[in-house]
Amino acid sequence: MNGIFLGKGEFFASAWEVPGGYFAIISKHSVRIMPSLLHAGLWQPSTSANLFLKKLLEDSKNLDGLNPVIARTTFKTDDREALSLHLLAAQKGQKREFESVVEEIAWRYVELTSWGESSAAKVLAQEYEVSPRTIHTRLRLARERHLISSPGAGARLEGHYEPALKRLLK
Repeated sequence: MNGIFLGKGEFFASAWEVPGGYFAIISKHSVRIMPSLLHAGLWQPSTSANLFLKKLLEDSKNLDGLNPVIARTTFKTDDREALSLHLLAAQKGQKREFESVVEEIAWRYVELTSWGESSAAKVLAQEYEVSPRTIHTRLRLARERHLISSPGAGARLEGHYEPALKRLLK
């Protein structure tokens, strides 16, 4: 999926090509707080995507947060994929440093699941160009190191960081 991504401080904006135009997303990523989804919606270009995203970023301080899990249920498949791709790009844009790839995977996994991504391991496997089994192994190691807990079958983390993972968010 093709997209355009911009960041300004703790705010990130993206526009992803979908049938009927672009799916535009704005989010805020504060330290030690789960990322907030501020805007997500279809945009039909009348200006360039870069200008549109710059304008959205300027206005983003006035936006109220949306619940990404609830919003995701109303999106089409392409829009849900764009939401996960936006979060992955914002995570890269934050340039956090980790002691190991296991810590990084744990952090990225927690944020993806908090945004309602039901296939977070598969998404991360594509991002890292490894098999989903490799991601599952790293998540098992993260659980063994008490970075994340085992939420149980079908369960999702409820929009908060595990206590052990919080130390990574300095």
